[in-house]
Amino acid sequence: MWSAGCVEQWMPTVAMVATNVVIAVMTALLKQALNQGMNRLVLITFRQMLATVFLGPIAYFKERKTRPKITAEIFGYLFLSGILGPVLLQYTLFVGLEYTTATFAATFGNLLPVVTFLISLAFGYEALEVRSKSGSAKISGTLLSLTGAMMLTFYKGASLTHHHLHHLPPSAAAAGEEEQHRSAVRWVLGSASMLANVVGFAGWLLLQRRLTRLYPAVYSATALMSPPGGSAAPSRSPPSSTAGWWRPGSGTCC
Repeated sequence: MWSAGCVEQWMPTVAMVATNVVIAVMTALLKQALNQGMNRLVLITFRQMLATVFLGPIAYFKERKTRPKITAEIFGYLFLSGILGPVLLQYTLFVGLEYTTATFAATFGNLLPVVTFLISLAFGYEALEVRSKSGSAKISGTLLSLTGAMMLTFYKGASLTHHHLHHLPPSAAAAGEEEQHRSAVRWVLGSASMLANVVGFAGWLLLQRRLTRLYPAVYSATALMSPPGGSAAPSRSPPSSTAGWWRPGSGTCC
């Protein structure tokens, strides 16, 4: 039998592993939804509506006695966080996920600690001692992560499932080359979108650093961020959406 101290010691590790498993499953499901034609902005709206419904009661009952008063400054941080996080960051994630693969998106997300460290270093939130072992490890890890991300972006191996173009008729070979070119362009655009997502997410985390000091009720803050993002998403949706699962204004599902 494990002792209480052993369980407490390993609980954060187990929680992080479980969180990564959930994120991996969620990424695969999002990729499948986008492949079926789900509109990105509609998907953002659904996610924010669900977050509000789920977190609202928890925030109300858990923090009703400790929730601080919302000032104009706190409201500004909450509104900015709601627009930046739910709308812009999720949109760039969905674009990158649609143009690349679920595996690539999950792997590229590992750059988040590196980018957060670099931004924190630039703004003076993080100290770096180059001659120390910890400083050398931080520099080596940063360079290694950036190298891996660039390799994922610009290198794609040979296809294992498609036929070679020289075995096809000339017309089919030309069409195949054009498709490969479009695929390469989409891959680079998806990688750029994922990079924008990681950089924006790092900035958003630093924004939460300031917000949690002003408004430490984290459940209430998260619940209050969701409605602005959910309401802003459909207002930015194009009128002639061709989503396969739900077309805004048409009432057509599936």
